[in-house]
Amino acid sequence: MDNALKIIDSWVNDRRLAKNTERQYRLELERFIAWLSYANRSISDCSKEQLESYLQVMRYEPVDTRSNFHVRRRKALTPRSVEQTRRILHAFYDWAVHSERLKKNPARGIEAQRFQPQATS
Repeated sequence: MDNALKIIDSWVNDRRLAKNTERQYRLELERFIAWLSYANRSISDCSKEQLESYLQVMRYEPVDTRSNFHVRRRKALTPRSVEQTRRILHAFYDWAVHSERLKKNPARGIEAQRFQPQATS
């Protein structure tokens, strides 16, 4: 997990993000790493199917709020939040592969969520 946190730090530092954006990216990536750890996986051996499973699980209410799996998550994420998480993970893995820190991007090929425009009143 320490190596994953170092890779995340490098990615965030390379991007020169606003503080709030940096905090959000770190939160999403740390939550993902906690889930991988809970599943005895790491960022380097995550498959596309596992990443899809993670995104699917984030759509549902946590069952056990005491487990590491639900780090800093008290409720289901909205579809837009799940899509934002997918984008963050895709960008992170693209960077990690391009910078030769990881060999593959499991987010490649996971389709973006499409949203219906909200009706205006």
